[in-house]
Amino acid sequence: MDKDGQGELSAIITGFNYAVSQGTDIINMSLDYQNGNPTAYPAAYNEVVAVGSVNKSNQHASYSNTGNHLELVTYGEDSIDGSYPNPLQWIYSSYYKIDWNASVVYIGEYLYAGTSQATPQVSGLIALMIAANPNLTAIEIKTILRQTATDLGDPGKDDIFGYGLINPAAALNTTNLSLTPTTQPSCGADLDCSGSVNIQDYQAWLNSSSGDLNGNGIIEITDLVNVLYLWIKI
Repeated sequence: MDKDGQGELSAIITGFNYAVSQGTDIINMSLDYQNGNPTAYPAAYNEVVAVGSVNKSNQHASYSNTGNHLELVTYGEDSIDGSYPNPLQWIYSSYYKIDWNASVVYIGEYLYAGTSQATPQVSGLIALMIAANPNLTAIEIKTILRQTATDLGDPGKDDIFGYGLINPAAALNTTNLSLTPTTQPSCGADLDCSGSVNIQDYQAWLNSSSGDLNGNGIIEITDLVNVLYLWIKI
């Protein structure tokens, strides 16, 4: 982008390719709001995490695009009445500021609002996740972010908030759990060690951390399948 924030898509792609060739794990990018909420690329690619913005009341920010490709939201701030963002609610950010009268660009710290303020928060969270577990794949990262997000708006994924508001503590906790394999219970799917797999074991799986039967640090559907399979088999 030039000093006016303008540029060609080809230049952005060239920048992406160079960053990847240098071993970059995360690329953060924010582009301007587009009227009509079109399906925008590269945000809509499956490999990309499309980020929207909410204000401090967890309400949709007026400038933030929506759509089926939106995955997550976080705080970019906004005005209460939905008009142009209120500076009192802006985020202190590293940014450039243009003095149009003097044709001068200033680089520094300023109060701003926008998806440009929201997106780096998600990028930073992903960086922390990779630092905690360098073996995480892109799919695993997206899955953790989706599963740990705080649902907003309509239940489940929607076009305004995606999967919801990022929850850094929950995402990092899940990441750390995946680092340390747990010891599989000595009685396997027989969680109460009664000598048989029965309805009590199913209840134990629902209510206890000992339900991590495959020892991957996460209680998930595969653990339930183990309990139900052995219960039915016996």
